[in-house]
Amino acid sequence: MKKILYICVVALFFGVSIWYVWMNRDDAYDVEDMVALAEQGECAQIGEISSDNAQVDGYGYWYFNVVPTPENEDMNFDYSCEVNPYTGETRLFVEEVYNWYESDFD
Repeated sequence: MKKILYICVVALFFGVSIWYVWMNRDDAYDVEDMVALAEQGECAQIGEISSDNAQVDGYGYWYFNVVPTPENEDMNFDYSCEVNPYTGETRLFVEEVYNWYESDFD
């Protein structure tokens, strides 16, 4: 009886491990799922999430450009959104952009 119980426990552990790896593979998440997560976070308060240039880094984090609304638009800043697919957390990145047409030699 103990042998059957051990075999069942090992088979259950093996099955759960295979399921976990399958669900957390890199291609398990598609762009639509990640845009939906980004639209629920703080990034959507700035503007529209653009999935045109979506990127995935080596850790599975997704990055999207944010097109700001007219009241949030500032030509000196570039907005992007990071989405953690494992926890659903989003983070807004604001990067200062140098405008080449503004001269520092005035």
